[in-house]
Amino acid sequence: MKYLLAALVSLSTGLAQWEPQQWLTSSNSRKYTSSFDARCIAGHGDTVHVVWYDICLVLPFDSSVVCYRRSLDGGLSWEPQVVLTRDTAVQTQPAIGCASSSLHVVWESHGGNLAGICHVRSTDAGATWASISCLAGDSPHTCNPALAVDDSVVHVAWEDLRHGPRQIYYRRSTDAGRSWESEVRFSSAHDSSHGVTLGVEGRLVVAVWYSFDSEQVCLTRRVSLDRGASWDGESTIQQPDRSTYNPTLAVSGGYVHLAWSGYRRGDLDREIYYLRSTDSGSTWDCGVVLTNDTAVSGAPSIAASGENVHLLWNDNRIGWSVIHYVRSIDAGVTWSTDSAVSSLDCHSYGPSVTTIGGRVHAVWYSKPLEIRNIVHRRNPTGNLVGVGEARESVRDGPGLLCTTVTGCLVVADSCGVALLDVTGRKTLALLPGSNDVSRLAPGVYFIHDGSRHVRRVIVLK
Repeated sequence: MKYLLAALVSLSTGLAQWEPQQWLTSSNSRKYTSSFDARCIAGHGDTVHVVWYDICLVLPFDSSVVCYRRSLDGGLSWEPQVVLTRDTAVQTQPAIGCASSSLHVVWESHGGNLAGICHVRSTDAGATWASISCLAGDSPHTCNPALAVDDSVVHVAWEDLRHGPRQIYYRRSTDAGRSWESEVRFSSAHDSSHGVTLGVEGRLVVAVWYSFDSEQVCLTRRVSLDRGASWDGESTIQQPDRSTYNPTLAVSGGYVHLAWSGYRRGDLDREIYYLRSTDSGSTWDCGVVLTNDTAVSGAPSIAASGENVHLLWNDNRIGWSVIHYVRSIDAGVTWSTDSAVSSLDCHSYGPSVTTIGGRVHAVWYSKPLEIRNIVHRRNPTGNLVGVGEARESVRDGPGLLCTTVTGCLVVADSCGVALLDVTGRKTLALLPGSNDVSRLAPGVYFIHDGSRHVRRVIVLK
């Protein structure tokens, strides 16, 4: 038994390791990942794709280009940078997605020959690229595209000011981007709608954005169960005492995972919130606050694979902006303690995260002095199925998930959740967010949600 325990400790410790960060750019220009939830990283197999936009010093003032790099060995080394756009326009907010070797990039462009929401595709995993096409004209202003790809179906949504206040529009392609169906207006709010994010898994497609009304900022969602051919009506999903910004969405195993930056009324500091649906977005569990400090936390990015859920964001708790990371290995029921994954000696912003097999990959931009460059970092074993991070989780028999905690247990779904001891006696009612378990005797406990779902917890001192 002691050898088994030693092996498990060694394995879980290895899983916690993020490798050293890599600088994907180094020139004296300003490079940015995208705002909102435009994903700047994607991949399949050993191929990793990254996009960003570059305000080049040699171009006319305020002009920018969309750039791309790929790795063919899982992120260990990188091919030279490729500039995807050559027009002298303002081209920003790129998003990337792929299905096997079919690769897609969208961005917003203003001025120049192509204005609006632009798309380019590659059929050979980024080795070559087709011609750029325009999915939505600049009428008068389109911006902040979101992209989701599943097999040959490509989904794109964006913000559009053609009717005055910003509204959300959507288009899809069913032939891997060769042709596109007519656009659909998603939002109907009289006030502005912003920050659309898309999640897809097979026939299930979910879109979420935030809308302003006279009282607050509300999260709104629409769901398609037929790959985007038809959509249900708009539905508000956010609790009424919170304002929300920058939603980020991931779908896996029929679960919809949603995070955003927001604050309760009366609070000045934004926190990171999480919400989960177990029925394809029809209903939602009780939400949880994943941060609780005086920092401004923003720009979350979420990825999910099976029961593993990964979430990054930036906040300034130490006086400047740093990228932080948490993970759940039980589909969002419990969460690890957050840790910083970016360098502490410079500002870092705008993370994007994805999973590729057993690896977790993230990119963001960092700002040493006034130069901004793109950073990549990976955890090569952070997404393995059935085994969690250090001080976290390993499988403990069929269907039973074991989580090891020290001092604090973070719970997302608090509806009727209790912590039981080995005799079945309730020892603690679990509340949303962090729960102090430091006063409990070390040993084995069980999370019980009132149904048949039970998870094992080992409390350490």
